[in-house]
Amino acid sequence: MHIANFSVRNSFFVNLLMGAIILIGLLFSFSLPLELFPSVKLEMVTVTTSFPGSSAEDVENLVSVPIEQQIKNVSGVKIVKSVSSEGFSRVTAEVYPGEDTRRIAWEIDSKINLIADDLPEDTEKPVTKEQKASFPLVSVSVSGDMPRDILYSSARRLRDELALLDGIDNVTSVGLPDPAIWVYLDYPKMVQFGLGIKEISDAINARNLDIPGANFTGNSADFLLRTEGKIRSVEDLLNIPVARSVEGKHVLLRDVATVTLGEQREDLRSRINGRPAITFWVEKQKDVDILDTVDRIRELTEKYENQFPEDLEITLAFDRSHWVKSRLRTMLKSGALGFVLVVILLTLFLDRKAAFIAALGIPVSFLGAAILMKMTGTTLNVLSMFGLIMMLGMVVDDAIIVVENVQRYISRGMEPLRAAVVGTKEVAWPVVATVLTNIAAFTPLLLATGLIGQFLSVIPKVAIFALCFSLFEALVIMPSHCADWLPANGTTRSPRGNAPLLRVRGLYLRGLLFALRNRYAVIGCFTAIFAVSVFMFVRIPNVMFYLHDIEEIMVRVENPPSSSLEHTTASVAQVEEAVRHSIPAHVLKNTLSMVGLDMSDPDNMFSTGDHVASVLVEYEDYSARKENAVELSEIAESRARETVTGAKQIDFLMTVGPPTGKPVDVKISGDDISVLMEIASRIREYLSNQPGVSAATSNLVYGKPEARVEIDERKAGVFGIDKWNVSREIKALGDGLTVAKTRVGEEEAEINLRYGRGESSVFSVKSHQVPTPLGRRIPIGTVAEITESKTPLEIRREKLRRTVTVTAEVDNQTTTSREVNANLSRHLDGLLENYPGYSFRFAGEEEQYTQAISDIKKASLLALLLIYLILASILRSTFQPLIIMSVLPFCITGVIIAILLRGEPMTLPAIIGMVALLGIVVNDSLLLMNFINRRAKKMPSKVVAIVFSARYRFRPIVLTTLTTFSGLFSLMFAYKGQAGILAPMAASLGFGLVFSTFVILYLVPCLYLVLDDIGKRLRYFTHLRTLGPGGRDSLQVS
Repeated sequence: MHIANFSVRNSFFVNLLMGAIILIGLLFSFSLPLELFPSVKLEMVTVTTSFPGSSAEDVENLVSVPIEQQIKNVSGVKIVKSVSSEGFSRVTAEVYPGEDTRRIAWEIDSKINLIADDLPEDTEKPVTKEQKASFPLVSVSVSGDMPRDILYSSARRLRDELALLDGIDNVTSVGLPDPAIWVYLDYPKMVQFGLGIKEISDAINARNLDIPGANFTGNSADFLLRTEGKIRSVEDLLNIPVARSVEGKHVLLRDVATVTLGEQREDLRSRINGRPAITFWVEKQKDVDILDTVDRIRELTEKYENQFPEDLEITLAFDRSHWVKSRLRTMLKSGALGFVLVVILLTLFLDRKAAFIAALGIPVSFLGAAILMKMTGTTLNVLSMFGLIMMLGMVVDDAIIVVENVQRYISRGMEPLRAAVVGTKEVAWPVVATVLTNIAAFTPLLLATGLIGQFLSVIPKVAIFALCFSLFEALVIMPSHCADWLPANGTTRSPRGNAPLLRVRGLYLRGLLFALRNRYAVIGCFTAIFAVSVFMFVRIPNVMFYLHDIEEIMVRVENPPSSSLEHTTASVAQVEEAVRHSIPAHVLKNTLSMVGLDMSDPDNMFSTGDHVASVLVEYEDYSARKENAVELSEIAESRARETVTGAKQIDFLMTVGPPTGKPVDVKISGDDISVLMEIASRIREYLSNQPGVSAATSNLVYGKPEARVEIDERKAGVFGIDKWNVSREIKALGDGLTVAKTRVGEEEAEINLRYGRGESSVFSVKSHQVPTPLGRRIPIGTVAEITESKTPLEIRREKLRRTVTVTAEVDNQTTTSREVNANLSRHLDGLLENYPGYSFRFAGEEEQYTQAISDIKKASLLALLLIYLILASILRSTFQPLIIMSVLPFCITGVIIAILLRGEPMTLPAIIGMVALLGIVVNDSLLLMNFINRRAKKMPSKVVAIVFSARYRFRPIVLTTLTTFSGLFSLMFAYKGQAGILAPMAASLGFGLVFSTFVILYLVPCLYLVLDDIGKRLRYFTHLRTLGPGGRDSLQVS
């Protein structure tokens, strides 16, 4: 039994099935988690190790390199990178796509444990973890004019409560130093009692223990006896015995030191709207609803604001839930407009009942897609909404084909019940083929790799979901509705759009007859159009994404490396002032500054240093302002460059959109730091002279002047002095030596030793005396040479070699990153000839774009192969699918029209739209070819068959094109927000389809006839060959 027969005979069951899809889809759609962007998997494993008091070079050689050697041979690891900075190492292993990251993290951890004992004594245990993609949900800033201890304690309470909220994954604090216990040693008294750092450290650690207890059995019960020795307070520390006096009395720590409870050194500061603050970046768990989570955060902060002192203020900024509401509201408006346009078109060209039947395909397809989204864990976000709206017109295409064909049989006098079966059967396989070709075009896009591939893959995923339910509705549900609801012939008025459509059809048929008579000239004209299109396509500038307006920017502030945190804070305050003076109050929403934190590099979001800062500027929503934020940012940047003093570099950077890297990001690999620095300097100089290029920055910079202590181990051995003991003494002379950890209330606190409270000079370090095992004290200068030098703040390595990265921003109004990188590549080919052994490669946006284009090329080839196989199976022909697919090259022409109308460069979404177009444009071509084949068997000539088929297929072809175009129309000319970034995809689809429709209506019939001409000639020559020479002569005579 054909599925159409089943549908019309079981209308109650079919309607029940449709109702179930709608009901379940509604329930699932309301429970879909709301997000701004889809979650992506980073596929990285990091190993972090703390090595206090060590320079970047020491960390590199003693920690990072040994860990790299252990990681490099782990199966599944693609690239090993490391960042070594003062006292800290981070080694990152990038994993191949599809590998089990959890398994690799476990294997790496096992290998690191094998060398843990070989790492320097002062290193903490390396921490291995699987890296997760995190998108901060909202920032919560606490500010107020009050004593620091009250502000800190209030902030800590709020932080702990935020972390306990449902759906919160992580809370990162900026400007809230950890508590610490400072032990300030009295050097003369230390000398008096013959003490050094080692003795004090050993005494504290011996006391700071909780010893596990033992089980004892009593008369009536068993009990556990536990020995507690953990330091709980300042008083506990002061009472620790550290030595014995000559009289044999205990010398306590209070006799040689003073102890205070304070905070760790302040290395990060935060400011909100020009005021000092403590800021928490709140991250949500994966696939948790963003709106519900932010509502819980707001409730908590409002409650705490009422409980806290009056002077305390809590500010929520960079609220991504607001973005979600705004973007989804925009998408819903676009969807509603597209839906209305589609329904209007259906009503104009079909009678009202037929239009209603066809329009039912939209809710069934979308709610069915919601069911599959829920089952596959796909969230409702900007991209999935875009994908659904993009399908508005497409999901009714198959419905239009079926209902229009059924109506054609009804108009001939056939009963609706029988017409529903016959009409559906006739177009069933072509309809299946049209949907399968669409799916074939979208499916390869799911296979794209990399961060951008994962990010954009949700669009083809939801499109395929909707198409599957669209096909189900057209073949299973619609025949029943046609049989039950369509009126018999003569009982309904002709649709209002029929009369003009018939006039247009008459003009088309006359034009078609002219084209068929001049088919070779027509093919030549279309070929010329294609050649011109290709010529223009290769000359249109290419960028990854294009922004017309923004809602936030990031200002990167870099002071000279020797700058203090106080100096950088002053520069940041001047930048904030420049922003406030340049941007109107009704446009500027918030400024949030992170002093000591560089958030501008996506590959290293938390790069730190006293000389760097990031100022985040948040604008009001597009709907609340008329001003263009890009233009305002340029004004603010000019003012900042003129008014800010002391800053080495100030860069205003756009940060919205998908997670891409820097427009210019080139990595130079080699061995010598000084040579890498020289090459990086020359690249920065080159980029600074290129038009449209700004913010050229190198990540290899020298830090503050450093006093390097070179211990002569031979001399130290003579005195019995240990190298590490000398290092600890020097650390205690400086910013303090951490010797233990304890808890102060609910917080973990480090116990730090430091000589006195003042600053130490190189001279005081040389003269400082350290104890020897024989009870003598000798100056450090006796066994060590102290020299002043400069070392890099950070040393980066990639693929086991030192690497420096130079990045820059590009103004797309002047040039493109593709053009800049191409010129830079040629420049580096010549430059590195002078530096044997040094190499370069591009990363960031260039690498991602190249990878994306490579994936798209593969997807296109796979899509073409799948489409050909589907068409060949339906038509049972080798050459006719090629005629149908002849329309595909002309997609380029429609895409070019779209790009020119939008007035922007060619973007990645536009190219992806062109790939998706491959499956859509063959649909109408297939339907026309299918009808021509059917009529050619019954008609006296192929020309008559073509004209007859074109006459009956003209309305559904035009109607499916118009409905698809109208469904996309609301998205085509969006210029703001994420919709503006993705709009070129909709424009490519819409205009590509419109132009391809002209190709289908004229070129495909001409090619069909040319193929028939070739067949006739081949048959003629084959016949002549079979006749032989005599036969050919007699044929010529006759």
